[in-house]
Amino acid sequence: MEQGRSKTAVAHAITERFAEEISKLELSIAEIARRIDVKKYRIHDVLSFKQRLPTDLLARAASLGIDVNYVLTGVKPALSSREAALIQNYRSASSQQKDHLEAAFNVLAEPHRPRLVKPESKTVKECRYGHG
Repeated sequence: MEQGRSKTAVAHAITERFAEEISKLELSIAEIARRIDVKKYRIHDVLSFKQRLPTDLLARAASLGIDVNYVLTGVKPALSSREAALIQNYRSASSQQKDHLEAAFNVLAEPHRPRLVKPESKTVKECRYGHG
């Protein structure tokens, strides 16, 4: 239980975080229910605080990208799942692919941010077409 909070307050906080995650999907309750194969009233009852969030509903919602750990603990991961996937893809890339990725990120980076690629590294044009 979250430190110093009643079971009701904890359940309310979990529901609030569940609602936050659901809203990120930008789908209707009916569409979410259809995708996770539950009756829409079950989701509605949770979101309107008529019942606590059942574990089976949360587990099914995870298949839509709901961050279950965040919903339950309130702790956001240091990296989003998309950021973690980018890092994993980068780590599994060849040296040449890493050069291409770094050059592309430099082009997309805001002017005030530090460059990821050293000045002597290839530009995007050089990576893409083999010449400067």
